[in-house]
Amino acid sequence: MLVRLSIEKFFLIEDQELNFDKGLNVITGETGTGKSMAVSALLFLSGQQGDYPEGTAVELELSIDGEDYVLRREVKNGRSRFYLNGMGSTQKVVKDILLKSLIFQGQEDRLKILRKDFQRDVFDKTVGSYFIRKTFEELYQQLEEVRKNIDQLLSLEREREIRIRVIEEELKDIEKIGWSEEEYINAYQTVERYAQAEKKNKLSSEGIEHIDNFLIPSIKNLAKLLGELGLEQERQSILRMQEEVYNIRRRLSDLYENWDMDYINQLNEKIFLVQKLERRYGRKYGEILRIAQKLGEELERLRGVETDLENLQSLKEKLEQQLKVLGENLSAKRKEGKEKFVNLVLEHLKDLGLEGALFDVVFEEQKGRFGFEDIKFVFSSYRGELKDLGQVASGGEISRIALSLFLLSPVAETYLLDEIDVGISGDTSLKVAKFLKRLSSKMQVIVITHSPALASAGDKHFKTYREGSKVFIKELKEDRLKEVARLMGIVNNQTIKGAMELIREVSGV
Repeated sequence: MLVRLSIEKFFLIEDQELNFDKGLNVITGETGTGKSMAVSALLFLSGQQGDYPEGTAVELELSIDGEDYVLRREVKNGRSRFYLNGMGSTQKVVKDILLKSLIFQGQEDRLKILRKDFQRDVFDKTVGSYFIRKTFEELYQQLEEVRKNIDQLLSLEREREIRIRVIEEELKDIEKIGWSEEEYINAYQTVERYAQAEKKNKLSSEGIEHIDNFLIPSIKNLAKLLGELGLEQERQSILRMQEEVYNIRRRLSDLYENWDMDYINQLNEKIFLVQKLERRYGRKYGEILRIAQKLGEELERLRGVETDLENLQSLKEKLEQQLKVLGENLSAKRKEGKEKFVNLVLEHLKDLGLEGALFDVVFEEQKGRFGFEDIKFVFSSYRGELKDLGQVASGGEISRIALSLFLLSPVAETYLLDEIDVGISGDTSLKVAKFLKRLSSKMQVIVITHSPALASAGDKHFKTYREGSKVFIKELKEDRLKEVARLMGIVNNQTIKGAMELIREVSGV
């Protein structure tokens, strides 16, 4: 129950406080005096976004199941701050506590009831099928995503196959080499060493050939000649020279390296292929290998698409089966609760002066995210043809239907009704007043109204008025009759007397 609403600064209202009681609390006032600002202040407290000036502050004291709470929101330094029982809190905590005790019906709700989404929600919540429907919606959304993914995979199938072939060709040229970056470096260094050794071998071979073909034969001939001349000492010198030449030949022979030419040729062939790849990609071999790794990962993903597609098809079938079962349960729950729902609405409409009205819920077969049928409310004021609410209901009837549906919401300790009497006058207004009076015996009701009948039914009466640019709110007591008389059109002895009679009428005394 709402106990106290303090508005320290809220647009045109400053330092105003409303102390509510149990029963029916009414708020009246001239047009433009800010009657609905009490609603706006509570919406601000619940966290509604807006361009609120510095210093805006609203505080609410309420009682829920015997426990008292003080909720507050204020704007300081351009930021909203929320408080619970004087301690800093969050918007969610404050809003959850507020909405646990209070249910709003604003002026826009009279138009909201014409929307299919509202009709669907209020019906499903009342008959107990809302949870099943939300589960159905979640599964339906999953199924839509799965179908979308399947369509995308199927539409890309040809491109996928082409890409697989391109990657396979790319990888075939790279994998044909079969070297790691380190192995390539080692092979290149080996071939370079071979090139250097080949040059050394060539020179060594030329030296040995020169010794064998020229030096040794010449030395031998010279030694023979010296021997024939009897120059033994000189001949021995030449023979020692021959031995030194042989030593040089052995040294040249030791410098010669034997290489496996088949192996070198294989290395050269692969190095040629690597260099060809480097020219094609414009990158070093190590970078090409990293590209190949990414291509391999992409290829694995692309080849895995077929498996993904099979899994998605399997999931699609599973979800379709689950939705079929859940949709049938949802339809059964809706059909089971329809009669009770219609009777509840008709009872409220009867209490609100629409005794001859007809109301029904039509299930239109339409498979989609909300089940296997859509929900439509149809109405007739005087037992005529049932049609959509928007086609047959007048403004006053819309107001009463809105109130009827609004009261089917989960029970709260306080209902706040903003100008629920729009389009209602005369005897109907009196019936609405009596209905809300009876309702207020079970729960706290706060009504913002222009209706003298509703104002007369109030257990507590507040009036808004303006002085200059400021809006004030005061509780009426002795001067309450004058306010009811004003709502009747003019304040005089006759209307004051009529106000007294109206109060007695709605109070049942």
